[in-house]
Amino acid sequence: MPLDHKTRLVAIVGPTASGKSDLALELALQIDAEIICADSVTAYRGLSIGAAKPSSAEQGRVRHHMLDICEPDEQFTVADFVERARVCLEDIWSRNKTALVVGGSGLYIDALLYGFTFEKDSVDEVSPEYQRALELESLGHLQEIVSRDYPGALNQSDFQNKRRIIRTIMRGPANKNAKKNIYNGMVLGIDRHDDVLKTSISHRTKRMIEAGLVSEVQNLLLISDTTIPALQSVGYRQVTHFLQQDNTDKVELEQSINQATWRLVKKQRKWFHRNPDIQWVGGIEEALKVLSKNRYNT
Repeated sequence: MPLDHKTRLVAIVGPTASGKSDLALELALQIDAEIICADSVTAYRGLSIGAAKPSSAEQGRVRHHMLDICEPDEQFTVADFVERARVCLEDIWSRNKTALVVGGSGLYIDALLYGFTFEKDSVDEVSPEYQRALELESLGHLQEIVSRDYPGALNQSDFQNKRRIIRTIMRGPANKNAKKNIYNGMVLGIDRHDDVLKTSISHRTKRMIEAGLVSEVQNLLLISDTTIPALQSVGYRQVTHFLQQDNTDKVELEQSINQATWRLVKKQRKWFHRNPDIQWVGGIEEALKVLSKNRYNT
């Protein structure tokens, strides 16, 4: 199915365990596309099992971008994602292919599609006294400030990072353009009924633990400590706590990850369902119909 310039970028969004990756892989094969992973965890090297990264076989079938591009102890921000993703887009388009931007990190995708910009240099203009005052505040109070004044400015792992929150408050809000899709791309969404999604989450967690998630975290802790950004995401944070408590009950660990994942899903849904640009589909056939309709009617 050849696509014109109006559909040279297609975003696929949805909550964790909804089937985004499977849909993206099928769609990429159908329309000769490459995938840009919009995820705050898959960007880290050494995080594969808990990040649910595409397998080697899947990456062999379709080229994936933005995987394993930073170390576990590095901060990977929304601004970093946008900067690198724009380079990937130009690369993909230079080969006359369509780019599929896929992920559950709504802020990352919105920042790319709607042209958000970030004032990186304004931190230097803040007085040292103000910075010291913020550093004396509790994490909880800082989270209240950033949630109230700069909603959506931080991803989940950064929201647990006091230093990152302080820099966000000092920098000021992102300069967000009006809700205009600067690439004229499409946004497809996929979701499932609660009972189906909860079952999918449960199976996903069990597979990760059986595949060696605990060992993956143990290996990370051999070279880093528990405060690194990579270990603050759902799944990794629960396993880290499990190891700190010297726990041996993997059933309890599964339940903890399932509960945390479901809380994340509810946040993701809230984020995505406020965007009227998203066209919700149930699978590959609906996605192809929507793309075809857009091609001839836009």
